Amino acid sequence: MRPTWTGVVAALLLAHAANAQPNNGGGFIHLDGVDDSVMARGDFVTQTLTIEAWLRPESLHPQWTAGIVTYGGASSSSFDFGVGPTDDRRLRFFINWNQGQKTIIGAQALTMNEWQHVAVTYDGAVARLYINGVLDAEKAFDTAILPSGADAMLAIGDDFPGASEFLGGQIDEVRIWSVARPQADIQATMAEPLTGWEPGLLAYYNFDEVAGQLVLDKSRTGHHANLGFNLDPELRDAARERYAPTRLRAMRVSSSGDVEVRPISGTIGEQLAAINAGPPPAGWDAVENRHEDLHERDAFPCGNNLDRPYVDSTLFLVGADEVTLDNCASAFYRASFEMPPAFRHAAVLGAANGDDLAVAFINQRPISLLLTQNDVDNLGADRVVTRHPLLGWPTADPVFEDEVPDLVSPGHNQIAFGVCSDASEFEPAGLEFDMLVQYECLADWNIDGANDTSDFITFLNDWNARDPETDLNGDGAVNTQDVLLFINVWTFGCPE
Repeated sequence: MRPTWTGVVAALLLAHAANAQPNNGGGFIHLDGVDDSVMARGDFVTQTLTIEAWLRPESLHPQWTAGIVTYGGASSSSFDFGVGPTDDRRLRFFINWNQGQKTIIGAQALTMNEWQHVAVTYDGAVARLYINGVLDAEKAFDTAILPSGADAMLAIGDDFPGASEFLGGQIDEVRIWSVARPQADIQATMAEPLTGWEPGLLAYYNFDEVAGQLVLDKSRTGHHANLGFNLDPELRDAARERYAPTRLRAMRVSSSGDVEVRPISGTIGEQLAAINAGPPPAGWDAVENRHEDLHERDAFPCGNNLDRPYVDSTLFLVGADEVTLDNCASAFYRASFEMPPAFRHAAVLGAANGDDLAVAFINQRPISLLLTQNDVDNLGADRVVTRHPLLGWPTADPVFEDEVPDLVSPGHNQIAFGVCSDASEFEPAGLEFDMLVQYECLADWNIDGANDTSDFITFLNDWNARDPETDLNGDGAVNTQDVLLFINVWTFGCPE
């Protein structure tokens, strides 16, 4: 069971932390200490700061600081939170590397191969280090955190993007705040998941996705990250893992896959009405990969439309390619996926970027705000919304996560985006998205990662024992109808 931390004294915090799981049943990433990292773009410079993470270190750098969470570039950095070399193992935090650096080094060495919660706060004057919610060290800096150049990126598991000071081990629940959190607040929430809407939360990575290179920022700022620099979904950097066996599966649906397009012509007002009405039932064209036929992304006048839609394979914002049609018409883009006949806890997670504005639909149902004339009048500017935002280029991409039971259905499903053209004669209207359809597949009944006869035998044993879990059709009774449904589920398997 996950410990409850609120109100627990420091001694108990230390005693419980060694074997604590930061989020029971969730996911985490495993860094190999050789070349694994997580990278995110965005502006993380803030004058008051808190960084938190759960960490199980297995290897450190032999000479330099191994990065836990850092922000900067090759020539300077704004902040670096890490662990000292192998023969030291103390927390370290410094700001303004190569810009008048200020440094604090902790007093207590971290324990190898055990989970610990680590945190640093900076209130603009004093930096404080914490281990398992207990103050480890503090030091006055009395200086501002400085920007660190156009190449600055957030790095998890490396001292800065492109460096070689890698951290080896497991990491979870990375939280970055634009406020200096009091010690009591850190203790109260460090073993509990966040909602993502907490005031001052700048980024929140809990690594609960089960597939793909995309690492979702569960805060409302949308600082989504990637497992390393490589955005190829078939190449893994840090490995995703989970605390316990699970039936969770995930399908990746992306604009670099089998996507179709439907142009929307007419005046901007007419295009807007068509987008809000939802995807059409027919008349779709296939999108083609046209790697050798890319236009220069400067001027693209109206009327100079491409003869076919294509995938721009050279530009990435969310780990997916950009689907482009032309610069004068809006368009719908859709991708399809198949769900097993029975599943639980389905969720759609991911990032999308409509250039400049878009509405997202799942099975004809809008999951983001419809567009208004005011949105059209302010194309290129973000819409500030409170739930399921879909933001315009070139800002941070949004995240959508939902577990509404009827959001996806057994069998055929579709994700569609209605993209509103900006008609700016500057850049073609287009879309990029990278979504994960995550669900609990009941075909893998014994939770061993395979669909075989042992699943069928295990289900029959549970069914014979009248386990309520075997009431697959949800009619309140465990009977032969559930067996027939499981045969169908088991035959179908778990699509990946």
